[in-house]
Amino acid sequence: DGEGRFFIDRNGSMFELILEFLRRYSSSDKNADFAIHALPKTQMEAMREELNYYGLESAVFPPTPFRINVATFSQGSDMLLERGGLVAVVLPENRGVLVMGGHSG
Repeated sequence: DGEGRFFIDRNGSMFELILEFLRRYSSSDKNADFAIHALPKTQMEAMREELNYYGLESAVFPPTPFRINVATFSQGSDMLLERGGLVAVVLPENRGVLVMGGHSG
């Protein structure tokens, strides 16, 4: 309006949880998102929509840095024979290499 106020026509009960998250998050509370994560699955989709509207979805549900199922398995032609059954996994976004397997002896 003319006085600089904004009217946001969104879900009030969801906003209450978002506001509580913001208050606790700003005071460095590690459990700031607890109430949101405790919502039943039936309400979680609506909450994600609200968080997305306010640009807060990634603050409450940060993206997973990487998952092993999205890594690329990379091995040389003789790697398994020459290196005792080791398998190298190159993690996404150059986050490193994970080596698995092997044997003693």
